[in-house]
Amino acid sequence: MSDILNQSRANHGIRLNIELGSSMRFMIEGTNEPVKGVLVGLEPHEYLIVRLDLPVELNTHAQPGTHLTVRYISLGNEYGFSSSIIHRISAPDRLVFITYPDVIQNIDVRKSSRVSCLIPATALLDERQIKGTITDISRGGCRFIIRLPATLQARQIRLIDEMQLQFPLMGIDGIQTFTCHVRNTSIDRERIAMGIEFIEADAALTQSIDGYIHMITQIQQT
Repeated sequence: MSDILNQSRANHGIRLNIELGSSMRFMIEGTNEPVKGVLVGLEPHEYLIVRLDLPVELNTHAQPGTHLTVRYISLGNEYGFSSSIIHRISAPDRLVFITYPDVIQNIDVRKSSRVSCLIPATALLDERQIKGTITDISRGGCRFIIRLPATLQARQIRLIDEMQLQFPLMGIDGIQTFTCHVRNTSIDRERIAMGIEFIEADAALTQSIDGYIHMITQIQQT
């Protein structure tokens, strides 16, 4: 393995703007379905260490030298880069070492402008209500920050892919409820950050978000 890692040190890629514990998506060469993973470590400009949720049927594809396309979200933006597998280990955990990127592409998938904010919100998870804060928002989604509740473990949060999010909107009376997809989750010792995509939002709610974004944008430009 040392020889392979030494080869990766020739890669002096740019600094990766991503937190440990962040979710990532991987498209493995020769397959058609993306694989979920979590960044658990890195050596800057040399290699990344990820924990892949790798189905058994893809084991033969994920071998050293296999090319990967990687996607992740940071601060509301989606990024992507090309990489390849350096090495795999199975103990003490199933980890994959991949090459550090030479180039990171900013993939603009947002359908509207995004602004920073501080909006109190409540996530509805089954029968639980978890309070947190929306720290940025667009008409298509938001970034939702919570502290890890004592009643939930981090691994349970990672399994959430859909929930309802309630928060107030300027121009509309009362608390509004959005059905949401959880696109990515980043967990550290003190907080959980979720990248949220709104689904099935009606025209009135979308217009209210647009109005809020326009107002904040004007304030920031003055």
